[in-house]
Amino acid sequence: MRPKVVIPILLFSVAALLTIFLARPDRRKSSAALPLPETTPMAVTAGDAETASSIVSNHRATQAATLQTDIAFDQQTHEDYVSQRVAELMYLAMTDDTSSLYSILSELNNNDPQIREAAVTASVQFKNLEAIPALQDAYTRSDDPEEKIRIAKAIDFLATPLESQATGLTN
Repeated sequence: MRPKVVIPILLFSVAALLTIFLARPDRRKSSAALPLPETTPMAVTAGDAETASSIVSNHRATQAATLQTDIAFDQQTHEDYVSQRVAELMYLAMTDDTSSLYSILSELNNNDPQIREAAVTASVQFKNLEAIPALQDAYTRSDDPEEKIRIAKAIDFLATPLESQATGLTN
């Protein structure tokens, strides 16, 4: 193409990108500039003290209801995430890929006990001896007695073929 056509197109494109970049709000500045809902002062321009107190109590009640809704939404979202992750771990347990095993074993360090339990179950289903050291490490880090029992059973289950193979070789 001719330079007369290419140069204006390039300049127009650069100008459009700069406009978009400079026009977008900076999230760090905008979130820092907004006051927190609890610290927002309530201004009553006219009325008596009873009106002002009812406005403040309604504001607090609205905040409490919003907070409860947010907590309920967060719990539902977390439950959905846990069930999805457990399903993914069970799917990974059905594969023979070593990267799947390492993905399963990495979840032994998860903060959620349901995901850790699913990781133990998936590592047993995977039936690979490479899982034993990671399970032993998870056993030493665990404080929950029931979780320790589950992990110990998993280690025993995975280690059992080694013992039966050793006795089968000597006979």
